[in-house]
Amino acid sequence: MIEVDPTDPALMDALRVYAAWSICVEIHGDGPGLLASMDDSGRSICAELTVTEAQDWRSSVNGCVAIEPLEDTHRRRRQSRWRLWRRRQ
Repeated sequence: MIEVDPTDPALMDALRVYAAWSICVEIHGDGPGLLASMDDSGRSICAELTVTEAQDWRSSVNGCVAIEPLEDTHRRRRQSRWRLWRRRQ
């Protein structure tokens, strides 16, 4: 585990470089539980964010990736599976 002080800009820059190329990154806060998890075997990254944090993240990735609430992702996937199921009927 590598601890990074989020108030240190140099360490946060190092995290951004490392996380983009790492096989697995888990982000923990001061409390119990996982804040975010990223790995190279999936298509998505899940993170628990406030509205402000999500807006900050969205502006920092500059439109390179889609950022959406998890419930929207689940709803879209359910609808897609439903359409596929209906076609087979």
